[in-house]
This record gives sequence, structure tokens and C-alpha cells, in this order.
Amino acid sequence: MKTAYFSLAVGDNINIHHQAQFALLSVMAHNPNRSLLIVTDYPEHYKWLAPAVTPFYISNDQLKSWRGEQDYFFRIKLKALQKLLNQVPSHLVYFDSDTVCLSHLSLLEQGLANHQCFMHDKEFPLHTGPTKTTRQMWRVGKGQTFGPFLIDQSSVMWNSGVVALPQGSSKYVEMAIEACDALCRSKMRPYFVEQFALGLALSQSQKLNEAKQWFLHYWDNKVTWQTTVIEPFLLEAQKLPLEKAADLIHQVDPFSIKKPVKLGFFKKIQNKLGIG
Repeated sequence: MKTAYFSLAVGDNINIHHQAQFALLSVMAHNPNRSLLIVTDYPEHYKWLAPAVTPFYISNDQLKSWRGEQDYFFRIKLKALQKLLNQVPSHLVYFDSDTVCLSHLSLLEQGLANHQCFMHDKEFPLHTGPTKTTRQMWRVGKGQTFGPFLIDQSSVMWNSGVVALPQGSSKYVEMAIEACDALCRSKMRPYFVEQFALGLALSQSQKLNEAKQWFLHYWDNKVTWQTTVIEPFLLEAQKLPLEKAADLIHQVDPFSIKKPVKLGFFKKIQNKLGIG
């Protein structure tokens, strides 16, 4: 069975669409002749990637519906997964716009053929959450049931920058949506709720694995990627035939893009006073 790859980019922030274009080209560069889709409300941004990339248009009304009763933005990802699983007769690989494919995906596709599921990476058990948000999620959720899931010390946070699902996985996405909606109705801070719910659901498959060997997720370094890599890359790529534009990806070393060093409070004061 074939595998379809898709990303999601909605809204009028052109940077997000540029990131999605770069992500799509990175998959194309390492994996030619794959089925590539972009779920978007701005399909005109992807015309230059035709015929390799097929836009899947989503209207504003549909986006509003997908956000649900709690108006939760990241619920859109779950609904897009549900829609395409039911509409595209293939295995499905989703990747965030702020990702870059690192290599050929034959082993990922082999895993899907063996009924394995994938998310980008296994981050931490929720009860050991390292941030204020995840600690608050644990305080609110521990011992409680949300949709079909009881939150306890075995509940794990997975990162949803990549989600790969074998054909026939709709039931897991439906469980994730049910849990997501229940979590959003609680007092839990919602930022990570979508990926937490999806990790809980896919863990039920007993075959949930990491996909970080194939994709880099630069969610915490977007500004640097946007200004030093993506903008100059696309300026050059859009002048070229599509195959050659994709080949330019091989000139980018993803691991050389470093996060800016954050200055401590006293160092900032020293710099401001000119005494550092």
C-alpha cells in the first residue's frame, strides 16, 4: 500500500506557508515520486509546487468547525488527520510546517506496512513534566478520566511534530479527538492538549514508535531557521524547475543551524551598560 505525506498550514502568516513549502520540498528531495498534500486555506501559495504537491483546500467555515466548541486551534490537526484517513486510501504521514525531512523514508514506510504508528518523539511521563504548563496539566489531570483515558503515572507526553499512521487507524484519531475535547473542557492549560491526547490514543496500538530519526523539528528555533535558511532558500528555489529546487535541500545542513544563546539577566544589564 502506498503512503501519502501531508502538512498543514492555515492563516495569513506567510512565514508559516514558507516553512511548509520548505518542509514539503525536503520530503520531496529525499523521497521522489511520493504523494504530497498540503491542507491549507491559502492554496495559491503552493501553485509553484505543482504537480508534485496537491493542495487540499479547507474553508474558513470548516476551520471554525474543526476548532470545536472550545475553539481550540490545535484540534485542527486531529480533524485533518481524521479527514484524510477517511478519504485517502493509503498510509498517512503528517509533518508540522516547522520540520525538515532528513533522509529516505523507506524504513518508516516499512513500519507502517507492519501496522506501527509513529509520533516525532517520546518526551516525558506527564507527572515529571519540566514546565509550569505540564506540571499544571498533571495537577489537574491526575486520577481523572478524559474520554476513554485515565491519567496516571503511566501517561506520557509525545511530540506531534510528526504523526505517521497505517491505513485503518481512524479509531485512534477518534479517541484522541474525544480525549482532546474532554481535556479542553477541564481547567487544564490547553497548549499541549492535542499532542497529549494523540499520544494517549496511539499508545493503545501497542506499536507507537519515534520518528525523530527521519525528521528534525525546529519548533524552538523558528526565527533563526526562517531568516537564515528558509527565506534565502526559497528566493533561489523559486527560480528553478521543481526537481532542481528540491535538490537544493541537500545543500542545507540542518544540524548546523544553532539556537541563539540566551543571555542571563546580569549579562543583559552588563551589555546595556557597556561593561560586559
